[in-house]
Amino acid sequence: MAYSDLLVWQYKGKPRAKATAELFDTLVKPTWAGFMALMDTYDIDHVTGISLDVIGRIVGVSRILQGAAPRTFFGFNGEPDQTSFPNPYAGPFTRGQRLGGKWYRYGGAIADSATANDEEMRTLIRMKVVKNYQDASLPNLITGAMILTGGAYANAVDNLDMTVTLFIIRSRVTPFVEFVLNYMDLLPRASGVEILINTDYDFDPQLFVTI
Repeated sequence: MAYSDLLVWQYKGKPRAKATAELFDTLVKPTWAGFMALMDTYDIDHVTGISLDVIGRIVGVSRILQGAAPRTFFGFNGEPDQTSFPNPYAGPFTRGQRLGGKWYRYGGAIADSATANDEEMRTLIRMKVVKNYQDASLPNLITGAMILTGGAYANAVDNLDMTVTLFIIRSRVTPFVEFVLNYMDLLPRASGVEILINTDYDFDPQLFVTI
């Protein structure tokens, strides 16, 4: 229904009144549409790129993951006793200054920063929101872990010694998940409580209800 159709009866059929209403309608619609679009501006399920970065700054998390990308240095296959697996980040000798691994210098950085993609950024934002509003309970910790692992089943046990053991499905521990668990304090916890991660089991996550 056009706005001009809502004119009271004494103005119906008046060309100037109708033209004024139509002009008002033309100006108001884009403004109203802009206001309605604001609701989607902070919808992390739909926004991408810089919009996610803005939300991240609001909740307190960054897309830049400090030290998340290990550097490749020259290395040998395994230890002298040959009981350990080769380091996946060990490179061979260089050939013509190409390929291979650089020689490590004592005190040098062993990892570079990485940039989270949009889906990973959404995970970081969700985890930070849960942590910002946590009550330091086990359900909060489990919720944070399930968000990190894409909704997979997780559990937590209070060891009653200022530590909590968090059980996570091994197959869901990607390099991103492992970095967040080890280097980012995003899991809800009480002050002074240490979170112990247990990934010694695996099963089909589809058998469990996801969030």
